[in-house]
Amino acid sequence: MKNFNRKNLLLGLLIILSFVFMQGASIPFTYLKRASMVDKVMKIIEENFVPLTDTQEINEQVLIYGAIEGMLAKLEDPYSRFMPPESFKEMQEETSGTFGGVGIIITNKDEYLMVVSPLEGTPAWRAGIQPGDIIFEIDGKSSAKMNTLDATKIIKGPVGTEVNLKILRKTGDGSDKYYDFVLKRDNIKVSTISQSGVIEEHIGYIRISNFGERTGEEFKEELEKLKKNAKIDSLILDLRSNPGGLLNTAVEVSRALLPAGKTVVSIRGRNDEEVNYPVYHTGVTDLPLIVLINKGSASGSEIVAGAIKDNKRGLIVGSESFGKGLVQTVIPLDDGSAMAITTAKYYTPSGISIHGTGITPDISVEMPEATDEILEELNKEREANYDKEQERIFEREQGKVINVEVGKFDRQLREAVVIIRGAKMLTGISGENVFKK
Repeated sequence: MKNFNRKNLLLGLLIILSFVFMQGASIPFTYLKRASMVDKVMKIIEENFVPLTDTQEINEQVLIYGAIEGMLAKLEDPYSRFMPPESFKEMQEETSGTFGGVGIIITNKDEYLMVVSPLEGTPAWRAGIQPGDIIFEIDGKSSAKMNTLDATKIIKGPVGTEVNLKILRKTGDGSDKYYDFVLKRDNIKVSTISQSGVIEEHIGYIRISNFGERTGEEFKEELEKLKKNAKIDSLILDLRSNPGGLLNTAVEVSRALLPAGKTVVSIRGRNDEEVNYPVYHTGVTDLPLIVLINKGSASGSEIVAGAIKDNKRGLIVGSESFGKGLVQTVIPLDDGSAMAITTAKYYTPSGISIHGTGITPDISVEMPEATDEILEELNKEREANYDKEQERIFEREQGKVINVEVGKFDRQLREAVVIIRGAKMLTGISGENVFKK
């Protein structure tokens, strides 16, 4: 095709073939033959195919991209995907800056799209969209068999414009209920630690919304600030609705909480090759610890929760996590496109793969069912407290320790506080730290 570098794309296709099928360091001749076969098919199409309409053109780029997408589709893995240059660039921007959207992390679930989690403070979060919601329609178009990249393109858009989402949600009795949301797009800032402060007098609270490049460093900074300025004697780490992110920062957060010699997680790739992530130095704190999780806690969140649970470092409270125990590697190609493919599974320190099952909490606490009445009251509460919350965010950015209020309907956080109160009472009576199992 005009102005199209066919050589680079065919080289990219060869890289994919060798990466997917490769057993060792060298590229066997049979794989080179397979790449040659793809080139041969393209030549046959170019020289013999008769377009069905006079306006149809043979686009080499479309054919090669289609071949790549077809190979990845045959893997039957919803997390392995191809990204054309524009989509790859958008992905890089989203992980490092701001973008116009509504603030939801989505994944493929059966034939539809499922919300992994809404990002705190975003239009989707304020509207009451929840982890586990099924996106049934986007702007009146069915999301059946729609991949996440195509859905993201539709949901994103200029700040101030609106997108309509029809949500399918399971109610407490197992029946289906549909909700229509009209969301106004806003600047979505990719943050890591969304809240930090104290509950009551000396209970530390840190909420991590996702694992970005600086999460480990920011977590330790917030923890040291709470220890020094608020003299906390216990810690609640809130990983609810945290969809994950970078593996190394999830490991870094875990290492900050574990003693030396423990294992955070292990990764197993092709041919059962295993990589362990040990704790080399004792963490920055041994305070009594509770980790909060829910069904929106995925990937990196499950690494941290699994490490804490299996090493008996603290209590896991909440509901069963999402169950994503796969590692994706993003591989850039020569023309600016890229592919993300699943390259490994991760296992908790006790050797359990949580993919498809999730982390089971030590103490199960379910949130109340989000009825229309509760959602309406929550929205009124958020609107009434908006200015106050913005002031708290500013104060925290200035280095001040803020007081964290437990929401009226936040049954899981309230239970965590009750557990810590009881533990403090028992510790005072027995003289031993009851959190250490």
